[in-house]
Amino acid sequence: MGKRIIKNLEEVLCGIKDHPIWELKPLFPEIHFPKRKGVYSLNYFILCPFLKEKHPSFCFDVRTQLFSCFSCGLHGDIIDFYVRLKDKTFFASVIRLAKFFKIKLVWDKEDNTNTKQR
Repeated sequence: MGKRIIKNLEEVLCGIKDHPIWELKPLFPEIHFPKRKGVYSLNYFILCPFLKEKHPSFCFDVRTQLFSCFSCGLHGDIIDFYVRLKDKTFFASVIRLAKFFKIKLVWDKEDNTNTKQR
């Protein structure tokens, strides 16, 4: 039996990564998004969602769409953020985020019949 694969995976990943992390607020109501540091700053700071802390050290960079925590050292993109907070696999996270952002998934089945070796 073949595995289900996403035919347009690259397009889906680009579509998800085009969204800023704070658009995930409906999925994480317990996180207070975002607090801007500085008048001309393109960085937003919040309390790290992975630690118990009193001062914001978790930074979102608007230009790169990446996050970085100066307390725990975690960093990544919107998919990494979702994977770590929901404790899901990368594949499950991509499917969930694609549905959340209304990005169409094109499914295909991998044909394993010709790949059997004797």
